[in-house]
Amino acid sequence: MRNSKQIVLSRDAAVQVLMDIEYMLISLKNIARHFYDNVEHSEDIDPIAYALETTRFIDENAIVYKLAKMRSIISEPFDKGLDAEELEEIEEAMGSIKFWQHPGD
Repeated sequence: MRNSKQIVLSRDAAVQVLMDIEYMLISLKNIARHFYDNVEHSEDIDPIAYALETTRFIDENAIVYKLAKMRSIISEPFDKGLDAEELEEIEEAMGSIKFWQHPGD
């Protein structure tokens, strides 16, 4: 952005986002450790069980919802603090994201 304006989150909002990030990060790390650190030989790793447990965690803990809520919390100050040109720059940056697509699409 041309003008470097500050975006301010309330303490409560920042703490909530940090707590959600910490919960997801540590939980996913714990899942990986369980499946990858507790084996003697690499051939004993069960990538299917790891994938299933990771997916179960994501689904049962509404991780997509939590991420959407975090995005909303972080985005809210942008709506109030930026002018139209700065918002357009953010939209352009977001437009450059390469999202997952089914292979072959």
